[in-house]
Amino acid sequence: MQTLLEFLKNLFSSQNGAKESNELDTKQEVDIGVLQHRVNDLESNLKTALRRVNRLEKDIYELKTLKGQSHKQGQSPLS
Repeated sequence: MQTLLEFLKNLFSSQNGAKESNELDTKQEVDIGVLQHRVNDLESNLKTALRRVNRLEKDIYELKTLKGQSHKQGQSPLS
């Protein structure tokens, strides 16, 4: 499978008509670096969001469990 860096290099090279060469100019290398940084940030944000969702699912499960237990004991769910 092609890495993101290889894909971007090929994309920029083909746009320049340098299909056989992997040489990129400085601006393109900077653009690739910026894109890689953004992808890394997005991956980090996604992982954080998934951890939060998992935590919320756990909290919801615990609240439902507590509510069920309090109803069985004849107590108010908020007591």
